[in-house]
Amino acid sequence: MNIEEKDKKPLELFFQDFEKVTKEDLKDFSSRTVYPWNGNPPKYIISLLFKNLGFEKKPVYIEKMNWIIYFKYKGKIFEIHDYKFNTWSLAVNLKDLESDKDLTNSLVEEIVKILNKGSKYLDKKLSLSLREQLKKNEFYFNNAYKKLKPVYNFYLTKLKEIKKEWDVAETEVVEEEIETGMGKITSKKFIDHKRAKEVESSYYFFPLISIYYSILEFLLDIFKCLDDPDVDYVDFRALNWKERFKAVFNLEDKDLKRLYDTIVEIKDVYRNPLTHGLNNEANLLIPIEDEGIVPISYEFLSNKPHFTSKIISIEKSVEYVERLENFFDYLSKTEPFSFYWLYLQYDFNIPKSKVDVNRLKEHMGTIEEFSNYLEEVEEYYERKMNGEL
Repeated sequence: MNIEEKDKKPLELFFQDFEKVTKEDLKDFSSRTVYPWNGNPPKYIISLLFKNLGFEKKPVYIEKMNWIIYFKYKGKIFEIHDYKFNTWSLAVNLKDLESDKDLTNSLVEEIVKILNKGSKYLDKKLSLSLREQLKKNEFYFNNAYKKLKPVYNFYLTKLKEIKKEWDVAETEVVEEEIETGMGKITSKKFIDHKRAKEVESSYYFFPLISIYYSILEFLLDIFKCLDDPDVDYVDFRALNWKERFKAVFNLEDKDLKRLYDTIVEIKDVYRNPLTHGLNNEANLLIPIEDEGIVPISYEFLSNKPHFTSKIISIEKSVEYVERLENFFDYLSKTEPFSFYWLYLQYDFNIPKSKVDVNRLKEHMGTIEEFSNYLEEVEEYYERKMNGEL
């Protein structure tokens, strides 16, 4: 992708000391990487940067590499090449490094600064063009599920571990002798380990449900766009959460409706108040003469997280988590969501354009067939990333 010619003038000024190389220049060039595995700026920006400046990007067939760009800077030859994990590396001529290491390293620092400066400028110009692609639905979603699900699994595991500890916890009685001045007496101190574990479990329940609803937000967007690639994504995102859920799922399914009601209940009673500072109606206290300040309803004292030492009882949290997990289970077993769910288990971006979505759906025959297809695609990208293709 090239930017407009008028926008290239500042780039050419930034890179005024960069020159193209000749075959003769490369005869005595021996590459030595000195600035390896850089991801910021990303390799695609570096590649487009040199492309807009008219430098040749040579394809290579070396393990973990796909291209090399040679250039001169202040009379010295340098090399930039891509590497796996979307990184790039800067290499110098070994002879220059051996003859004048300080000068060579100084030039490398200058080059890196210019690359960063040029990349920021190019990124701003490219963003204008790339935003136009969004309007045409020619984009992909980054697979946020692969980032969010491990966090959810972490808190889920912690919650299960504490539940096991809570099951066997008991009240501990600690006796100690106290000198009263009139002799010693034995004092008993009761330590409720079961209650302590219950309070601790509630601390894991809060981040668990927060991450769960983040995952759910993502799933609603992706499932809708895969199910109906013609949908206007911006308009869909403008709907409230319940409207989006109902636009994706058919709540005439009684089992799904029960799961939905639980998801809404947890969201209204726990997730929303806890993520908004517990500052809703349940948190407001009214003064009554001779009685002090009281909540609007005394039921708030026991069934809201505002006034208890624990956010939620361990029995209730386990019950809720089981239902939340049941919803994931529903997605994994119910078509067409089972295909979309399976796709998200892989580290692939998700297409939005109708052409790309329909091409993907051609492989959604059976779950087994689709799984085999995804395995093949994953292997292909892994080999490509490692420079084997």
